[in-house]
Amino acid sequence: PNDPLFNNQWHLFQISAPRAWDFETGTNSPILAVVDGGVNLTHPDLAPNLVSGYNTISGLAQAQGGALNDVTTSGHGTRTAGVAAARGNNGIGVSGVGWDLRVMPIRATDSASGSTPRSELLEGVQWAVNNGAKVVSVSYTEVEYADVEAMGAWARSQGALLVWSAGNTNTNWA
Repeated sequence: PNDPLFNNQWHLFQISAPRAWDFETGTNSPILAVVDGGVNLTHPDLAPNLVSGYNTISGLAQAQGGALNDVTTSGHGTRTAGVAAARGNNGIGVSGVGWDLRVMPIRATDSASGSTPRSELLEGVQWAVNNGAKVVSVSYTEVEYADVEAMGAWARSQGALLVWSAGNTNTNWA
């Protein structure tokens, strides 16, 4: 891709994304929900593919005034959405794994640190699946809890996939 920061994205080379892009760069039919601290709604690599989302803290969908802009000081929600779905080969910024994926931002915190109860994350997953997401990404810890596993099973029963991070503590939760 012609994105200026592409060569800095070591992770894409690690997973052989450039080879995969010879076959497929992503499609806009599935919706990927990102349950996190929100997303920068004007980010040029994300804005074209955003769909309406939800704020678990206020309990409001975006259409009803739910705030979805990334509140974390690190931009964590924007970054995780970008890793998965930043538009590639558009001459701007970076490339995501799937260049045309539609992204549903789910903001599950109002804290600049990103901290939030697991219940807010689970609410975000449920809302996302109930509103058309086929893949839901949660990049928080606490994957080891039974309610996370139960939510994953429920998502599968609805035809969706829940992907929950194992955290950054080098713990094997297999």
